[in-house]
Amino acid sequence: MRSIIVVIKSFVSGGDMRWSKMSIHRTMLIYHVLVSLLALVSVGYLWISSERLRFVEEERSLRAAYLEEKKGLLKLEVDQAVGFIRHMQSQTEKRLKENIKNRVYEAHAIAENIYKQHKNSKSTEEIKKIIDLLSGDLGKRLKDRRIKLKINDSAREFIAEAGYDPVYGARPLKRYLQHELETRIGRALLSGFIPDGSTIIVDVRNGELMVTHAVEEEAVVY
Repeated sequence: MRSIIVVIKSFVSGGDMRWSKMSIHRTMLIYHVLVSLLALVSVGYLWISSERLRFVEEERSLRAAYLEEKKGLLKLEVDQAVGFIRHMQSQTEKRLKENIKNRVYEAHAIAENIYKQHKNSKSTEEIKKIIDLLSGDLGKRLKDRRIKLKINDSAREFIAEAGYDPVYGARPLKRYLQHELETRIGRALLSGFIPDGSTIIVDVRNGELMVTHAVEEEAVVY
């Protein structure tokens, strides 16, 4: 623009001599050229300005679209993470409930078993009385041969601990007496080791049940 103005001023300030030398055609040609250049520069400026504005708008639009896409992806990732956390929380709660339920059932079963075991449990004195009752039948059979049966208190405690079962009651105790007393005494009687009129003594020695008999204060171990 400044160069065009300078050219115009130079033509104007040239005086009448220059204008006299120029033809009207040339003057009009120069004028049209100058006007065309001015219009071209103006159009170029406007085009550049519009392109710049369009570029800025496109940049803003692309930036907004990019941010929206990132927001969408971020929201999707957050939703997936929250969904995974909720799923794991649900699974954990389910497993925890199952474990608690199983532990409750196990505790109930243990408590019920303990109750059943001790429901019919008896004291040591009661078990000793049961031993006396069960061994009384054997004592009655031995009376026919004038043989006495004496079970010491330590032996009764040993038999109670070894043969009594709180779950099954006195049945294991009866089998224990049959195996440990009646069988051993019966074998000794059949072998002739125990004469009539003896006293069979049941005691505990060295942590074992010991069966002996005494004849006129002489003890015989078998």
